[in-house]
Amino acid sequence: MDDMEWRRIFRDSGAPAEILENPPGLNGKAPSYVHVDDRGEGVVVAMGFDFRIPTEITPREWRERNFNALEVSLEFTRVRDIEIYGWARRLDCLITLSRNPGGDLDVKAIGDEEKISFTTERVRISRFRAYRASSPSP
Repeated sequence: MDDMEWRRIFRDSGAPAEILENPPGLNGKAPSYVHVDDRGEGVVVAMGFDFRIPTEITPREWRERNFNALEVSLEFTRVRDIEIYGWARRLDCLITLSRNPGGDLDVKAIGDEEKISFTTERVRISRFRAYRASSPSP
């Protein structure tokens, strides 16, 4: 994913400053879920991710509550040209998000034998939640 684009999206999430300075990366991260909703006026795609956060970059309030993980959900609206190939339960992938010449976002999640791609007009973080995970990695 383009680091500048990801930081721009993340900046609008309401995340604490400590997390905004060093947001977790998406590349190589398996989505915890992908949901495609084609009801109504247009297609909406939601992707969720779980991250483990090193204690040294967590806000004091999170450390006090023993939070060591972060759930982030991305919501893509006004989606078109969606393609899904080789769907797998767990998609370890390279995620790219890039602006096309028309100003929309081209999104791709590509694994060894899987691919999800689409173009979207808007993306936002629809869920941002810190929590205590029982295991060190998802």
